[in-house]
Amino acid sequence: MAKIVSLEQRKTEELAAVLEHYMAPLAPMGSLQVPVAKVPDVERWRRAARLAAHRLGWRVRTGVSRGYVWLVDIREPPPEVLEAHSREVMDRLDRLIKETEAAAHRPRPRPYQHHRF
Repeated sequence: MAKIVSLEQRKTEELAAVLEHYMAPLAPMGSLQVPVAKVPDVERWRRAARLAAHRLGWRVRTGVSRGYVWLVDIREPPPEVLEAHSREVMDRLDRLIKETEAAAHRPRPRPYQHHRF
């Protein structure tokens, strides 16, 4: 007996292969968005995105908003990514604190005062 293949399933699998190609190089916690105008079937795109994520071992959320269909990687980031992000945030805070302290110690110009002679 012949195996019946769902045309919808076949289209979803083919689209998943294409999306997998775009998703694989994304950094952890990455995202992908495509204008809805370029997607013939939004629900198929979302199913394909979840299938591609499953093949890559990812956990994703998909959705549609503001004219885009999108996916977001919701996996827990690796420790080295979290550490690098923490260092970057601490460096920014240090710079902000130093700039604020420096600005607080600068002499302020006096407001213009009109003198009568």
